[in-house]
Amino acid sequence: MNTHNPIRTTAVAMLALCAATAFSVHAAPSLNTAAQRSHADTTVDVHQFLAKARNQLKENRYAEATESYVWLWNNIIELEPALAGIRGSFMINEIKPLIEAYPDARTAFTQIRDEAKQTVDQAAQKTETDHQALQDWIVLSHNALGDSQPVLDWAVQADTTEEGQAALERQYFLIDDLLLESGHAAILGRALPSGDSYVADAIESYNRVNEMNKKNLVMLTGDAELDERIRQDSRLSSITRFADKVADAHIAYLAADRDDEAWSVLTEATKAVDEPIYREAVFLRLHDAGIAEQRHIDLLNY
Repeated sequence: MNTHNPIRTTAVAMLALCAATAFSVHAAPSLNTAAQRSHADTTVDVHQFLAKARNQLKENRYAEATESYVWLWNNIIELEPALAGIRGSFMINEIKPLIEAYPDARTAFTQIRDEAKQTVDQAAQKTETDHQALQDWIVLSHNALGDSQPVLDWAVQADTTEEGQAALERQYFLIDDLLLESGHAAILGRALPSGDSYVADAIESYNRVNEMNKKNLVMLTGDAELDERIRQDSRLSSITRFADKVADAHIAYLAADRDDEAWSVLTEATKAVDEPIYREAVFLRLHDAGIAEQRHIDLLNY
């Protein structure tokens, strides 16, 4: 039986996005990025503007969507500081397919990326680090434009200096996948915070997502059976994401010779999420990394 259901797929995907708001009537701004930063319209409702950009992307109105996302990228921090974090998460996940579909969008965000790198380099000449510009360069290069090698080269070099390691400690979460996949787990392990802090944040985030899902997954489609399957899909996704996060941190701590923290993270996380699915997901992640041993089997009861 074909289990694919477009309503179910859409509902699950929507849980990862901000709620759509009313369509904005503001005209699309110019692609002059410097002008946008200098003359941001403080009367703009950022939530509505974001909803408009998403609608333009959904309807394949790529030129308008490009203008809207460029404007949002350049102004959202100033106009709505509380939404600054979505630039590197929700927004970048929307910008990436736009870039892939529309060459002018790639050109526009490549320009923004290059400007961010210039700012980073100018700060470095003064032995300073512009962390916002660095984050923008990393996110746009690695997550949006698919140009990860320069970011990896930066991380490898940064790991060799005290100032660079301090920057990695602030940016590691943006490139943890890149470091692990490229065989640089030790760099990630050195950049991670204390094991106690890491696992506490991971558990808090996991619980927060579950609470959000309980509120949002009351009635989705009106079909009780379909809604229950969506709830189960969401639950499984939450558990496996948490398991991957814990396993990756464990791998990284071990690679950086932070063994006590590696085992503490795994132990505390396993106490917090006592689920067979979690235990299996963690073990398979560790097995694929080639580090699974009897102690893992015993701890995970796998």
